[in-house]
Amino acid sequence: MGYAYKAIDRNRGVENAPGGEQAVFVASVDDFEEIKKTKTTTEPGDSCTIDGDHTFKTGKGFAKIYMSDEVMQALMESISEAGSKQYNIKAMGYLPGLNPVNSEFATAIQNDDVILLVPLRNGHVLQLGYMGTVVASGAKCASSGDSGIASGGKAGHSFEFSSYQRPLYYEGAITEVPTA
Repeated sequence: MGYAYKAIDRNRGVENAPGGEQAVFVASVDDFEEIKKTKTTTEPGDSCTIDGDHTFKTGKGFAKIYMSDEVMQALMESISEAGSKQYNIKAMGYLPGLNPVNSEFATAIQNDDVILLVPLRNGHVLQLGYMGTVVASGAKCASSGDSGIASGGKAGHSFEFSSYQRPLYYEGAITEVPTA
């Protein structure tokens, strides 16, 4: 059965600012009590919208990570062959500061499956990684650090998160890690 195409207006008068906000939210898939799936209703956009709030195990939640909004970007790249097309959703960001705390985070996140929420400047929140029918399909991360040079540049970590999935948007509550 084919997709039931619906009219899409030009988005005239709708906020469509490019880029991401100055923070992302990240949590290991192991920290969730329940990762919600997409809506099952049939309104336009529902198949790409998460249905409700993700819930966490006691003491867990999303960690809010500062990212420079100058370079925060999300990409949706169509990949594969005809008949089996999918997306590689990517989010790239930069965390200023080459120091032990940032380097520890960069090291740990490269070896974890995560759910990443990327607040976009247009008001929507893009989600990378989600719970499939059997196993968690977490977003993966690659990171690199750079000290910059004395005459210029910047010191910090660059991140590229990626997940093979359809575009997903999260409208639920963002539960943050409790502070000590």
